Amino acid sequence: MKKSILCLGLILILAGFLCSCGKNQQSSSETSASTLPKETQADSTYESSNTETSSVDKSFKADNFVKDGQFINYVENGHTKTIQGIDVSEYNTDIDFQTVKNEGIDFVMVRLGGRGYGDSGALYPDKKALEYIDSAKSAGLKVGGYFFSQAINETEAEEEAEYVINLLEDVTLDMPIGFDWETIKEDTARTDNLDNQSLTDCAAAFCRKINGTGKYSSIIYAKADVFSRYNKDDLADCDFWFSEYADKPSVTEGYSMWQYSESAEINGIGTTDLNLCFIN
Repeated sequence: MKKSILCLGLILILAGFLCSCGKNQQSSSETSASTLPKETQADSTYESSNTETSSVDKSFKADNFVKDGQFINYVENGHTKTIQGIDVSEYNTDIDFQTVKNEGIDFVMVRLGGRGYGDSGALYPDKKALEYIDSAKSAGLKVGGYFFSQAINETEAEEEAEYVINLLEDVTLDMPIGFDWETIKEDTARTDNLDNQSLTDCAAAFCRKINGTGKYSSIIYAKADVFSRYNKDDLADCDFWFSEYADKPSVTEGYSMWQYSESAEINGIGTTDLNLCFIN
C-alpha cells in the first residue's frame, strides 16, 4: 500500500512538471498630385523583432539632434537613440535592399496602397508592396508600412484600414502601419474642405482598426501643416510620424518617428526620403 501511494505521488509530481513545461513553452513562443492617382490607380542594444514605438520618450532636446553626413541621429549621454529608415513606393521601381542595408539603413516603410483624391475616392494597391516587403525582410531590414489616405469620414478610414489588413493577409511586420493623410496642393481634391475634427476622427478610426487586429500597430504620418491640425487630446493613444525636412525639427515632442529628408542619395535606391525612429 505504501509503495502504491509513493508511486502515485511520483506520477502526480511528474505530470505537474510536464504541464508546467508546456505552459512555459507556449508563453515564450507623398507627395505631389502628379504622382498620385486622382481616381483609380543604431544602437547595438536594438534587438527586438517588433519595434514598439509607442513606448519611447516623446520629448526631445533640439541640441541632441546630431548630423552625420546625410544622416541625423538623436544622441543622449553619448548613446545613439535612433535607427535609420527609408520609405518606398512603386515609384522607386527596382531597389537593392541588401545594398541599402549596407549603407546604414535599419528599416523600411513600404507604401501598401492609397485612395484616389478625386470624387470617387477609389482604393488602389501599391503594385510593389508585397515584393518590397519580402525583399527587405530577406536583406535583414525591419519593415513597416503606410497607406496614403484621402478619407473624409470614419467609415472610409476604417475601409482603408481593412483594405490594408486584407492586402497583408498573414504577412508580419516589425514596424507600425502609417495613416498618411496629406493635403493635395496642386489640384482640387475630395479632402479640400475637411475640418480638423473630422480629420482627427478619421485618423483615430484607422488606428483603432489596425490596432484591433492584435497583430499590427499603427502610427499617424503628418507633415508639419497637418500635424498641427490634429486634436492630440482625442489621439492620446495614437503614435505620430512627424515630417519636416530640416537639420533639427521645429516640434520637439509628441512623436516617435521623424522624416527629415526627401533628397538623400543612398546606394541601392538612389534619391530617397530619410526617417529616424527613436528607440529606448
